[in-house]
Amino acid sequence: MRNMKVEVICGPMFSGKTEELIRRITRAKYAKLRVLSFKPSIDSRYSKTSIASHSGAREACFAVNQVEDILDIINQRGQGFPDIVAIEEAQFFEQEGFKNVLCYLRKQHTKTIIAGLDMDFAGVPFENIIYAMGIANRVDKLSAVCVECGADATMTYRKSDSNERVEIGETDIYEARCYGCWQRKKPLKKAM
Repeated sequence: MRNMKVEVICGPMFSGKTEELIRRITRAKYAKLRVLSFKPSIDSRYSKTSIASHSGAREACFAVNQVEDILDIINQRGQGFPDIVAIEEAQFFEQEGFKNVLCYLRKQHTKTIIAGLDMDFAGVPFENIIYAMGIANRVDKLSAVCVECGADATMTYRKSDSNERVEIGETDIYEARCYGCWQRKKPLKKAM
């Protein structure tokens, strides 16, 4: 029987979640495991057809409009379920569909590796990641480096005035901050 593990890689922006996901995918491929990778099509920052880290590491993937498309793609390929399904930016998927797909993959004994933000810019946890953490066999919560003080950053700070929960962006919009610097919401230090 195949392993039906669920693994979660979470943390703030710039904490290396995607880099770690790509590392695990690469390792699985070395072990000759069949891996299919997916991400929401809303995330087209670096590429529409690959998972891409800030450092430039890439892994081919399917970009899907809704999470249920993952099962459709697996079925259309006609090769049975892969050994591993990797899901990038899982927080962007619709909540009920995400739960259903994750439960279905578990029933198929497919190991699932999920990467995503654990909280939004306001410090509110993303429901998909909370759910995945609850059923996971392994959870890795990564931290970044606070741009203000250099401490471990566990929060994502948004520099724009937008109140939209989802706003796709990079360092132009977001910073990693420790809880103290995030809570103060102070502006970025000015260069001298």
